[in-house]
Amino acid sequence: MMNNLTKAIMIGVFKGGVGKTTTAINLGHALALQKKNVLLIDLDPQGNATRGLGYEVTELTPTVYTVMKGISGAQESIGQVKENLYLMPSNRTTALLETELASEVGREKALARAMKGVEGFDYILLDCGPGSTIVNVNGLVFSTDVLMPIEIGVDSVEGVDDFIKAKDAICQKLEIETRLMGAVMTKVDRRLTLTETILSHCSASFEGKFFAQIRTDTNLGHARGHRQTIFEYDSRSRAAEDYKQMATDVIKWFRKSKAYGK
Repeated sequence: MMNNLTKAIMIGVFKGGVGKTTTAINLGHALALQKKNVLLIDLDPQGNATRGLGYEVTELTPTVYTVMKGISGAQESIGQVKENLYLMPSNRTTALLETELASEVGREKALARAMKGVEGFDYILLDCGPGSTIVNVNGLVFSTDVLMPIEIGVDSVEGVDDFIKAKDAICQKLEIETRLMGAVMTKVDRRLTLTETILSHCSASFEGKFFAQIRTDTNLGHARGHRQTIFEYDSRSRAAEDYKQMATDVIKWFRKSKAYGK
């Protein structure tokens, strides 16, 4: 069985374009650079995290689809992408799970069942696509915590309350205790008056929970274009500093968490 001290963090909201994949791959690498063994599970049919890490997928490559369908074992479907950083890749076949799992009993626990026996990871990050899909619900069931990326903007808080209500409803229905860990604000530009207003509102909403900030940085887009993490593209950039600090804060946050006995 997976070590009960493993932290499985779903990076997700049911809204696209808020920095889920950027946070998943860069937080994952930042944790790996701090000598933590990290597994990133790409649950997005678009495979953005898989491509963002430069991982090549062919028709013969085991993926999230083959794992959740029982075609391949989870352990054999995990590939190493960096030192201490591993990936369970995704591609367009992941979208097929929506229809192929729809009529199966216990479909919400397909990922959790497949991951039994996988061990050796300190952190498992799950990058999810938009929408309350069966695949995303599987991610929620498997995860110990949910971390919400929220992009700074006029509609940045739109959908936050809806996601929290949906998450709580799913947890109640399926009788699981996945926690709302907190939020990470992305594209933070303190030169804008609106930024302080939104930060103040969100920090109050997530009071007592994990709360991180990632400054706006064009290097993040360039890094994705080169299929690199921010630490490979520009380790001295603002975003690299912020994700490094975020990783440190994540480690500290879990150490203080009574739920993990640390």
